[in-house]
Amino acid sequence: MLRFSLQMDLIARGRSGIWTANGQSLVVEVKTTDAYTIRLDTIANYRDRLVEENRIPKETPILIVIGRNDTTSLEAQVRGSRHAWSMRIAGIDSLIKLMEVNLTTSSDDVTEKIHTILRPFEYTRIDQIVDVVFTTVEDKEHQIEEEISPVTLEVEQGRRTQQRTPREIIDNKKITSIERLAKRESAAIQKRRNSLYSDPADEVHAVVVVSKRYDDGGYWYAYHEDPQRKFLSQGKKGFLVLSMTDKEFAFAVPFHVLELVWNDLHQTVSDSGRIYKHLLTYEVDGKFHLRIRSVGAHLELDPYKV
Repeated sequence: MLRFSLQMDLIARGRSGIWTANGQSLVVEVKTTDAYTIRLDTIANYRDRLVEENRIPKETPILIVIGRNDTTSLEAQVRGSRHAWSMRIAGIDSLIKLMEVNLTTSSDDVTEKIHTILRPFEYTRIDQIVDVVFTTVEDKEHQIEEEISPVTLEVEQGRRTQQRTPREIIDNKKITSIERLAKRESAAIQKRRNSLYSDPADEVHAVVVVSKRYDDGGYWYAYHEDPQRKFLSQGKKGFLVLSMTDKEFAFAVPFHVLELVWNDLHQTVSDSGRIYKHLLTYEVDGKFHLRIRSVGAHLELDPYKV
């Protein structure tokens, strides 16, 4: 899993940030404005000192973040200097937009593309920029499939269509459910992207999914092999959190418990080859169960209530 970690350093009289991801680094210099002359050589010297201290690899690029939109003079300054191939400029608003895209994605590919455009590359051919847009759109389509796909249970259930639940309700239920899990685990679990959460130590992984109550009294969830199952497998502790729009509690089912019944869950294979399992939960006499393929068999959920 790729993510940026920000390390702030005081170097001489300057202030630089180091963003690292998957073994690569990026030196970040933040300026509120370019109204005054920015000494590019000074910024480059900060980077070179970090290289000498073995804190970043040689040839690490620099990203200058500006708090205002008009950077015409700074752009001309970079283009006309020897730093043209080692420095790039981004406005703070654009950087925030990239962060928001990364938080709403489930795909490592989208994160990798974001990392790519923050680093200097040749702009005459725009394939890389097009690739970022295409990958992001493709990921959004997958998220729609992941969260609001038609519910099809050919065995026992027949065919029924899931109506869309307002996004605000889903987001609020995710927040309250992950807060309950974080309190129980005494961990600062934070959103990594879309429905994926982890603590700063990257030891506790959680996936939060939300369902409304259907006419038959049950709740339906899609549990995807990638990224959900894959993400849970990467933490020391993993929990699939089943949240319900009409309940104040949720069920944080441990990953190892789900693995025991993985092969006994109903599944769908999409045209693209993606696999997701159907998690159908239901309530009997005040107790909740997860239905599995074996006739009459189920997994009790109440022990995992949060």
